[in-house]
Amino acid sequence: MKATISDLIVAFIYVAVFVLIVYCLFASKISLAMRMIDTISIDTSKKVLKDVTIDLETRNLKAYPAFGTKYGTISIPSLNLTKDFYFGDSLSVLRNGIGNSGGAYFPGEGGSIIAMGHNYKGILKDLPKVKNGDQIILDLIYGKFVYEVYDAEIVYYEDSDKLELQREEERLMLYTCYPTDGFGHAVDRYVVYARLVEEEFYD
Repeated sequence: MKATISDLIVAFIYVAVFVLIVYCLFASKISLAMRMIDTISIDTSKKVLKDVTIDLETRNLKAYPAFGTKYGTISIPSLNLTKDFYFGDSLSVLRNGIGNSGGAYFPGEGGSIIAMGHNYKGILKDLPKVKNGDQIILDLIYGKFVYEVYDAEIVYYEDSDKLELQREEERLMLYTCYPTDGFGHAVDRYVVYARLVEEEFYD
């Protein structure tokens, strides 16, 4: 019995070391494979955007974009940055642009908008360079919304109270992994907070 237990312990150690070596050698390929699997599940290129409109009395969208659909662009003029803006936050969405969390409000609805993007490939790598007073512009299929940055902070990824959902004031919270020049899994997020200062609804 003792020999069997010691054999199991040795075998477990060998397996753990093997898994660690494989992960270290092939981490980027494993990550790529996961992204490919996610791309198969949600192909953003085939999403058809239908009539997305807003009821100006209730401030609710009458029709919503399908998950994974591009429904506009997001621009940060101070960074000379313009990216596609999608509904959703899956890996395939964030690989293509900035994603609007499905658990928050949509622009124009008068509440908290939570948007996120990756820090690699130049998507939001320079987000910490944004200063108070800078503008973030969402040009969407149903309207154009201009937000002014008033704060920014580094938050732990589980601090959900730092991304508060409310409907007293329209605020955009845009975040990415921090440090923005890091690699692999990061537990911190760099969050920029901005208030709505201008809006224009399209017919």
